[in-house]
Amino acid sequence: MTKLDVAGILIKIKADDGCEYRKLKPFFSNSDETADLSIDIFGCDEIKNNVGEPAVNGDIRWECGSEGSKDVSLYIYENNSDEIAFRIDARESWDYARAYFSRKYYDGKYAITGPVGDILFRNRILYHSGMVIHASAIEWEGKGIIFSAPSGMGKSTQAGLWRKYKKAKVLNDDRSAIRLIKNQPYVYGIPWNVSSSKVINASAPLFSVIVLEQSEENKICRLSKQEALLRLMPRCFLPYYQKGLMDIALNNLEKIIITTPVYLLSCKPDREAVELVCECLKLS
Repeated sequence: MTKLDVAGILIKIKADDGCEYRKLKPFFSNSDETADLSIDIFGCDEIKNNVGEPAVNGDIRWECGSEGSKDVSLYIYENNSDEIAFRIDARESWDYARAYFSRKYYDGKYAITGPVGDILFRNRILYHSGMVIHASAIEWEGKGIIFSAPSGMGKSTQAGLWRKYKKAKVLNDDRSAIRLIKNQPYVYGIPWNVSSSKVINASAPLFSVIVLEQSEENKICRLSKQEALLRLMPRCFLPYYQKGLMDIALNNLEKIIITTPVYLLSCKPDREAVELVCECLKLS
């Protein structure tokens, strides 16, 4: 059994092939407490579809149980094919799941360090007043700062500039977790990332969220709550396939925006942008 502590959530994983998850080592836990999320994972030669018509979410096709079902089944298809690569059978509350991977394409390590672990965690954290957001996160002088933007817009670049010029720690340069604890938001590094080398197991009180857009000049302004919601919602990993869970997710996002200032930074990838944000946050 492998035990992980991710954003204060204890995860226990049992795999039928005894996988070793070295990529997750910074998050290993020795806790004897009851797991908040338990995962049993199995390899299969073929994964069958036991439910109905697919729902589409971006590049991934999901197929869920019937309306009103307490349990949820999700199917992830291999790219450009009708073959199922992963299947997740989860309880309604996402505290337990049986996950299956196709041995034709993947192994148990990738299933947990890749899409299966990622999906299960980001759904379970919703029950802990949290969510996962597509963003780079840094810790600077005890403060957590998030840079959020569509892929290729410079969030990793901005995090790297803060590390270079302000000695900030990069918690995760691709996706990060936020949790509200006693009405205080915290940002956490999590192990699911495109680049495994830029993840650390650490957290910080969330001080601000910076939404990025590219520009020929550097300027920053604070967003209203409505503007912040419209900008951040597309960057959040939301469970569109499960209405009740979606309501929880939107409620969590609203609370995060209410408790955290959100800024729009129009910027170039240079030190001037770093100093502009730094001065703005010092005045906040």
